[in-house]
Amino acid sequence: MQAGDLRTAKARFEQSLGIRQKLAQQNPTSDDAQRDLSLSLFKLGSLAGLTGDLPAAKARLEECVSILKMLAERGTITPSDREILDQVEITLQSPP
Repeated sequence: MQAGDLRTAKARFEQSLGIRQKLAQQNPTSDDAQRDLSLSLFKLGSLAGLTGDLPAAKARLEECVSILKMLAERGTITPSDREILDQVEITLQSPP
């Protein structure tokens, strides 16, 4: 993957994040809106980690975990959400 591809991906993920944040704020009880927001955060966190921006990766991934834990508390976490949650928690516990 070329650097230009990563910049484009980051810009699109950030645009998606902005939209999903607004939708989640407008619909705080919508599990789908919260799930979509967590996925955007996961993608941006993963991309930040890939490019070496560890503070940004950690911040995005911690926010993702927070949302997924909320879904788990509500009893609405999906198996794929659970996989992401487990994966991110392991990643966050690993030393840089």
